[in-house]
Amino acid sequence: MIHNKFTKIVVLDTVIFYPEHEIILKELVCNPKIERVPLVYNQGKREWELPDDYTMPIDANIIIWPSSIPETFDGINLKIHEKLRTGYCYVEESLRENIPAQNLLNRIKDADCIITCWTTITDLVLENINPKAILSWTHEYEHRLNVKKASEKGIFTACVDDYGTDSVAELEFNMLIELIERNKITDQKAQTKEDFAFGALLKLFTHYRKAFINEKNTRKGKFSHQFHKIGRSLKYYGEFGGRTLDEVIPSKLLEEKTIGILRTDDKLDYLTDILTNGFNANVTVLNCVNSESAEFYKLLSMNEFIIFNSALLDQITLDIIYTIKKNNVIDTQTLSHFKETLIDKTIGVIG
Repeated sequence: MIHNKFTKIVVLDTVIFYPEHEIILKELVCNPKIERVPLVYNQGKREWELPDDYTMPIDANIIIWPSSIPETFDGINLKIHEKLRTGYCYVEESLRENIPAQNLLNRIKDADCIITCWTTITDLVLENINPKAILSWTHEYEHRLNVKKASEKGIFTACVDDYGTDSVAELEFNMLIELIERNKITDQKAQTKEDFAFGALLKLFTHYRKAFINEKNTRKGKFSHQFHKIGRSLKYYGEFGGRTLDEVIPSKLLEEKTIGILRTDDKLDYLTDILTNGFNANVTVLNCVNSESAEFYKLLSMNEFIIFNSALLDQITLDIIYTIKKNNVIDTQTLSHFKETLIDKTIGVIG
């Protein structure tokens, strides 16, 4: 039981709040009422749109905004500001010429808890608010908030200690290997153990992560696939019906995915090691391929993907694999040779 609860929480950016996160938010406020502001950005018109019949509820005490960075305010007209109860004009000299600062202040001035991710709370805004806490949904947050100044005002500040996740790390490798494919691929068949690893990972990433589609959609202002936000998920998937977001939208990580390997040669051992120890996939290896064995059928049924070398299997075995697994197969004969290696290299990530 939390005794000293907040009276109002304002979330400045639509960070990825799952249902379980909203449960925690509700525990932080007395008589909680969450309002996800239904602002939707129209990329074609380059402006934010709001349902015609919408007005910000007076009694909402947990308000979640899709974005509050300064440049987004340019796409909000005065009529929408009035509906959102942010259409005020300040005459204080410090704020008079800074409209984005006014708009941000209007969103948070009566909140005693502010949660931010991408939005910078400038000294100008900080001087005009006095919340109990400013929390950051990121790792290093000093560049978006003057922590010293906030502390001097008696405002508690904190951030997520470990913002870098396995999902982010995996996506970095996804993008790195895609760059290698675009720049270092040859018209020769896979020859090395690393060729097998690159090729198999590319196919697995394409199936699970869909980085190319996500990159394309993100550039258009559409956050799809692993970039689901709670509001968009409700819009595109309907009500959850008691399920969690993870149940509605399965994890896109390679972690814990079930992958079967028909070990017809030792070049696949390197891939097995990478999937198992690098990406924490559940890999099952069948060393002796007998299409009539119970082991073979168990491997096909229990794993989402099957990896094999078709040149070393008979046609009956191949027919069985494709009949049962359909497109969830990776034949090393279809993979290419790359003029690149990551062995013994040091990789740096900026950002």
